[in-house]
Amino acid sequence: MEALVAVGLAGNIVQFVQFSGNLISEAKAMKRAGSHTSLSRLKELSETLTRQAKIIKWLLDIATQCENAGDEFTSYLDTFGIIPEQPSFLHSAKVSAKVLQKQAKINNFVATLEQLQGSLLLATVAALRSSSTCENTTLKEHFKGLQNDARTHLQQLQRTTEVSLSGLIHKVETHRTDAQTASLKRQHEHDQRRWEEASKNLQDIQQLVNMMESRLDEKIEALHKPIETCLGLMMRTRAALPKDRADEILEWLDFRQRTWRADEINPAYRQTYDWVFKPSPEGTDLKWDNLITYLADDAPATAYFINGKAGSGKSTLMKFASHHPGTLAALKEWAGHGQHKVLVLRFYFWKIGTEIQKNHLGLLQSLLHTVLSQHPELIPAVLPNVYCNWGPWHQKEKPTYTEMKLGLELLLKRSAEFLKVCLFIDGIDEFDGDHRDMCIYLQSLASAQNVKVVVSSRPTNAPMHAFQGCPSLRLQDLTRGDMATYVNGELMSHPRMKRLLRYSSGIFLASGVAEKAEGVFLWVRVVVRLLLNGLEAGDTLEDLHHYLHALPNDLLKLYQKMMDDMQPGYRLQASQIFQVFWRWGELTQNKPFSVFRFANAFESPAYVFGIPISAIEPDEFQWVLEQTEARIRSRCCGLLEIRYRKRRPNPVDDHDVSCYSDEIDEYATVSYLHRSVAEFLESKDLWDEICRPTKGADFSPDASIVCACLSVMRTTHSITGANVWWDLDLVTRLCGEMTPFDDTIFLQFWDTIDQTMSELHNRFLFPQLPETFDHWSQDEQCKGAPRRHGNSTATSVNIGRQNLTKLEVYALFNGLERYLNLKLAQKPI
Repeated sequence: MEALVAVGLAGNIVQFVQFSGNLISEAKAMKRAGSHTSLSRLKELSETLTRQAKIIKWLLDIATQCENAGDEFTSYLDTFGIIPEQPSFLHSAKVSAKVLQKQAKINNFVATLEQLQGSLLLATVAALRSSSTCENTTLKEHFKGLQNDARTHLQQLQRTTEVSLSGLIHKVETHRTDAQTASLKRQHEHDQRRWEEASKNLQDIQQLVNMMESRLDEKIEALHKPIETCLGLMMRTRAALPKDRADEILEWLDFRQRTWRADEINPAYRQTYDWVFKPSPEGTDLKWDNLITYLADDAPATAYFINGKAGSGKSTLMKFASHHPGTLAALKEWAGHGQHKVLVLRFYFWKIGTEIQKNHLGLLQSLLHTVLSQHPELIPAVLPNVYCNWGPWHQKEKPTYTEMKLGLELLLKRSAEFLKVCLFIDGIDEFDGDHRDMCIYLQSLASAQNVKVVVSSRPTNAPMHAFQGCPSLRLQDLTRGDMATYVNGELMSHPRMKRLLRYSSGIFLASGVAEKAEGVFLWVRVVVRLLLNGLEAGDTLEDLHHYLHALPNDLLKLYQKMMDDMQPGYRLQASQIFQVFWRWGELTQNKPFSVFRFANAFESPAYVFGIPISAIEPDEFQWVLEQTEARIRSRCCGLLEIRYRKRRPNPVDDHDVSCYSDEIDEYATVSYLHRSVAEFLESKDLWDEICRPTKGADFSPDASIVCACLSVMRTTHSITGANVWWDLDLVTRLCGEMTPFDDTIFLQFWDTIDQTMSELHNRFLFPQLPETFDHWSQDEQCKGAPRRHGNSTATSVNIGRQNLTKLEVYALFNGLERYLNLKLAQKPI
């Protein structure tokens, strides 16, 4: 490591001296010439010099801190006295006792040195990268100088040859009649050889210039490989160190919902959307601006705009394009094949997601986390105040919009020398804020030389005006071929359809689906599913044609028809499912609704009370998953569905503190088919119709949700899992606001909560807690814990003549008035 630090520091000092000399030379030359033409060059050299000086200062400051900390630690160790080569037992015992007594101070010294070690590595990476970038610029200028010299010599030789050729032609014309004389013949042959030789030299020089131009990027990339290898080694060395403040800042920037929306977007169907990387065909009405040209071209200082109807497939296209190898290849061409590193950043706004999935802060936080995770050496420069003042309290404070906005601006500025980024921002129409301001902000990002922005939205007024004149495409006009591919792959290739096609043609059915969709890919997906249901129920091609003709081509009207066609026997259960799902979104700001939690929302309280307090077994989870998926598919007409995330959870053993139910909470979740379904259900008349079957019945969505929460609490594997405390808080809030059960069940419910939390606490945490902690409600993770309001060491609290248990104290301080009154009524006066 010391060698790498020395290389980074030495490289920057050498470049500092070099650029200082260049700056002085340019200034003297300008003084002699009395011209201002070198001002731009002087400014460029001055800015480079300033950057080098800052990096050198940063390295030296950290090195000085390391030296001071080391000296202080050495002085402290000297206080233990000189230890002889063969110390006596008594001397060793005294030193050991002193070490144990001062162990905390030693640990603090070690932690400080480890933090400084991590900071020094980050500074060295930044120094090496800066040094590499400056050398890259110098080499490029040198190669360009050689090219210019070659072109100058080529032009001079060409002019000389043209003069010689002109003289030769004049001689031939003058002595045409004497051409047979030996003297003129020899002269003619000599001039001819000179011309051929000059032509060959011209060709050789031109080939040399062309070769230099074609190999320039390749040579620079080859020179960068050893440097990148060295940087990779340093980052691996840093990864092996204990977690430092840079790692903690990255955790602070991260949030669990960052990838949720991307995980939910369906991948592009096979062989669809490939056209986006090709030029629009000539002789047709299908026109769009070539995305590859936009990504590879250095000229555009604007965004690329993808607009399309609701359900036309914008998010799928954005996910497909942002991960496609063609995108990365085009961006590398824009970046100069090795002169800059390329990063593709993605963010998907989600209107029916959590708050951070649809606001400006979530966008900024996600972009910063993605870049800084790969380039942690930029953290001190991008978030200087946070980095310098970082402390344990920061973990509990959320990042602010001002910090993140300034951080992204600094990031793009400080990384411009070695990094080019392309942003794929999906769903401006789903942004919870001023759409016009967001469009203007993204356009401002796209105006930077090292940034490209691809953005998508429904064709609402704000983005249509903001991105007017930008390269763009209108999606619903371009996907008819993709729809035909989907229909042929999913419907026409069905075994029963193949048998029907032996006797009659189905070409009009396939083309009819694509034509009636009017560019809405989601409509095609839904209709193909409905046609498959009919096909498997024995429908003929004629039946399918009639059914397709009867379907409305408007998406919301199609949803209404699907609801109208629901089996009467399922209407009550469908009503309960939709109400519970809608209420869950209201209560939790659209936190994902796990399948296991969802399934237990419809179980009786007695069943939930009897669930064993242990992690759910994999076989049981698989059974719940299959059953719930079948019920949702049959009761909800396809408007709700189960979404699976990338990683399937694994069960844990008894010694693992991770939480299996935490994992399944994110693996399989119940979701709307599409955002347009949520918009469809917002109609008051429709919602009243959905809720009608449960009116007058013994049903409460809130009661279902508290049962679901208790089921998760009883199947968690560790009280350290975030879900336990989150579920407890939600249950407490709901039970304080409404009365979901009769008195007997209500008391039994809270007794079960107490028993569940007590067993989890005894199993996992009590060996680590102070002796005065005798109840789970005293844990610091418990919101509204009694310890915050009074004497946490007491086993009971006196109210009038009553002695309250710890659970009753929890009820007192958390608004559970009904529970407290019921318990007090049972006590003798």
